[in-house]
Amino acid sequence: MIAFFLAFIPALIAALPLFGSRFIPTHDGEYHIIRFWQFYKMLSAGDWFPRWAPDLNVGLGVPLFTFNYPLPNYIGSAFHFIGMSFADSFKWSLGLGYLTAVIWYYLFAKKVFGTKPAIAATIIFSYIPYWFVYMYVRGSVGEVWAVSFLMLAFASLAYNKPQTFAIAVGLLILSHNILAMIFVPMLFIIALRIRPMIVGWIAGVGLAAYFWVPALYERQFVVGLNTVNYRDHFAALVQILFPSWGSGYSVLGISDGMSFQIGIVSLLIIGAAAILLFKKNRLAPTIKQMVALSLFVIIAGSFLMTEYSAFLWRAVPVLGYLQFPWRLLSVIMIAVSVLAGFVSHVTPKFGIILALCSVFFVFSYTRPVTYESRSDEYYLSRDWFTSGTSSLGDAFQTQWKQGDINYSPQNFSVSERSIDYTKLNPVSYVLLLHASISGTLIAPIAYYPGWQANIDGRSVPISPGEHGTITLPVHEGDQLLHIRLDSAPWQQAAGITSLLSLLFIVLSFILRKPTI
Repeated sequence: MIAFFLAFIPALIAALPLFGSRFIPTHDGEYHIIRFWQFYKMLSAGDWFPRWAPDLNVGLGVPLFTFNYPLPNYIGSAFHFIGMSFADSFKWSLGLGYLTAVIWYYLFAKKVFGTKPAIAATIIFSYIPYWFVYMYVRGSVGEVWAVSFLMLAFASLAYNKPQTFAIAVGLLILSHNILAMIFVPMLFIIALRIRPMIVGWIAGVGLAAYFWVPALYERQFVVGLNTVNYRDHFAALVQILFPSWGSGYSVLGISDGMSFQIGIVSLLIIGAAAILLFKKNRLAPTIKQMVALSLFVIIAGSFLMTEYSAFLWRAVPVLGYLQFPWRLLSVIMIAVSVLAGFVSHVTPKFGIILALCSVFFVFSYTRPVTYESRSDEYYLSRDWFTSGTSSLGDAFQTQWKQGDINYSPQNFSVSERSIDYTKLNPVSYVLLLHASISGTLIAPIAYYPGWQANIDGRSVPISPGEHGTITLPVHEGDQLLHIRLDSAPWQQAAGITSLLSLLFIVLSFILRKPTI
């Protein structure tokens, strides 16, 4: 226990600003506050698997949560439920994700390298500079949680826990779409040699099917899914190798205001690991393979971050979904953490020195330059964040939305006459109509597959109107109209897959089968 606290306390100190009373401005922080608000609103209405953000897109709604990783939103909503503001919920979610990652890493390193090396390696891991780009510059809560569950997956592999491995894989997918694209295939390759882990991997992918299946299928219904041009975000070699710090944004060229450094201590670890790999002849084959693979990942990742790799990005279009080439720092960080355990195991004294140097060189990055003292109302009332989709470049906008994005009918109408309605919940409306003639009803709701309408209990077709809003025919006379968002068939099938995977994992826990 003492060893754990020695490893954990430096990380806790680094995370303390996140548990203070003031908000830390970051690149994505306000976006996440808006998402937490909308997600919590849907949960409060009884929708446990939200897909729709009803108040965004100038009040027309948008299928944001069909595509946006849900797990950070669940965690943020849980904090808000116990009385925290959405702003504080965001900070606490960041801090909890970081600290749990440190815990999982310590358990992994302890099992693979031993208790004493794990102490030094955990401190090094928790002070890799990119952590604080995540937390205090970008505010990327999803990526923090993705790394946390990756560490849980590593620990599960080390302790031969296929059930826990399955849960880690599933939660990793739900934490961040893009990092899941990188880490989930990597975990598959690592698990290939261990049959129970392969089964666990499949169960984990199935566990998250309710999210990723609709997200992939419904890409055809939205525009601007990838609004970032990777060509503008290559890092220069000098930015990777030499220390720098700032809270600005990534831009074309080398005048970026944020850091892309690997870190001084990380570079020393890479060099030491390479030397030890060739000098130590008695290393176990598994250790040799792990170190060699980590070194390869670092070299390959660093190359892909630079413009010298542009030909590969053009040849492999899927790479474009990473958006920012420097996002591969996440992969490099993981590889460095493995090497940190190896170096601390082979040369314990040097490992201690590296741990102390990590804290010395990086501690200043753990103290944000600026703070803000503002209530939730400030963030939730800003049109810039609520009039669009709460995403960069208005990603996830429906393909039927045409013309002026600010078009927003204030009410249901027939022949330009407003109709009173009752809003049962954020995605369910009831209208009592009296139409003198047949006509077309225009609803202040963005058209999207899954919206259903019935009049007097009979289903009626809906279609997108001129501005991408829902329209439907209404007949002459009195009629009761109900419009609601239902689950589409592919969503139902994906949900069943997730339920069956969950049942499989739970039963494997109960039965305690080592083969899951």
